[in-house]
Amino acid sequence: MNKKVSIIIPIYNVERYIDQCVKCVLDQSYVFTEVILSDDGSTDSSGAICDDWAKKDKRIKVIHDENRGASMARNRGIDLATGNYIIFLDSDDYWEGENVLAEMMAQLEQSDADMLVFGYSKLFEPQGTIKAITPIGKRSEVVGKPKSEAFDYLTTLNIHVASP
Repeated sequence: MNKKVSIIIPIYNVERYIDQCVKCVLDQSYVFTEVILSDDGSTDSSGAICDDWAKKDKRIKVIHDENRGASMARNRGIDLATGNYIIFLDSDDYWEGENVLAEMMAQLEQSDADMLVFGYSKLFEPQGTIKAITPIGKRSEVVGKPKSEAFDYLTTLNIHVASP
């Protein structure tokens, strides 16, 4: 599968985390990607760090905007996205391993799905504890339903969603 994936990362005052986040995306074995860093008016060095990353890799696009919230930053990213699929990745998150995106794309190809929902682990600071989080939802609520109805159901849950 060589479908392009647009990875949208909203940025706001995350200078501490952004390098790890961007690096995990660029290190993926699945390379048909574009990374959209949507700086939402950061007051720390996050915007400059985004610009530095864009100079290092042509797959990275940077948007600088006034602070209007993470949802607007994601929407601005969607406006620039050219991929077949869109993934939202929070700027203080990262993927562990080089094949995460390849595995996501293989799941999409095997299932011919329009949307992929997956679990994640959360690091609780400062304790340093990690807890696996499993998406809560019922398969029966999405399988065989119109796309818009399934999407509405999934977006009411506290889960991460990749969609076309």
